Amino acid sequence: METAVAWIGLFSGLVFCLTGFAVRRIWAACSCAAAGIGAGLALGTGWQNPAAPAIACVLLGGLLAWGGYQLERAGTAAACGVTGFAAGLLLLQCFGNVQWLYALIPAAIGAGSALFRRRPAFLASAAFGGALAAVLSLFSLLTDRHWLDYRPGNRFVSGETAVFLLFCTLLIAAVGLSTQLPLLRRRERLEAAAQKAPGMEDAGQPVFLRKGD
Repeated sequence: METAVAWIGLFSGLVFCLTGFAVRRIWAACSCAAAGIGAGLALGTGWQNPAAPAIACVLLGGLLAWGGYQLERAGTAAACGVTGFAAGLLLLQCFGNVQWLYALIPAAIGAGSALFRRRPAFLASAAFGGALAAVLSLFSLLTDRHWLDYRPGNRFVSGETAVFLLFCTLLIAAVGLSTQLPLLRRRERLEAAAQKAPGMEDAGQPVFLRKGD
């Protein structure tokens, strides 16, 4: 099962990294589902019933995935927050730090940035988050150290390995951004043409940089 999940994570991560904005609702739903599954594991481990973690994961993951898909703004903020949290965990691993609470800082920054500049924040979230999912999944396939086994507060990889994984993630994310930006600019031109009307003060400004987006 873990191998199948790793293959799915590898291919879906590359898809989200390269075309994330085109499937932004699905990326938001997957990010929210990941947050719900993580919360379900944390809550369910303290219960005596062995099925409790699985039930909590299904309920919370499904509920948050539905909310992330239906509520675009909230889903975007949640996706950016989840990406920030994952990036924070990997950065902490680079320094040998397992205090996962520090990862809440980049999570808050990511979620907050989505409230002010939604499209650029989402673009960065999809590129980095997709790249991270692909890199960790490939690492799992090559080393049999599956990211599904990771628990916040534990060491997953050594500091040098974490630095290498972070470098690979940033490299692939840069490729994803360079691929998505032309698609987004094309979308902007189509939107600008459809909305072209007198009195638009910021008509010449890129759509994804306008206030409120």
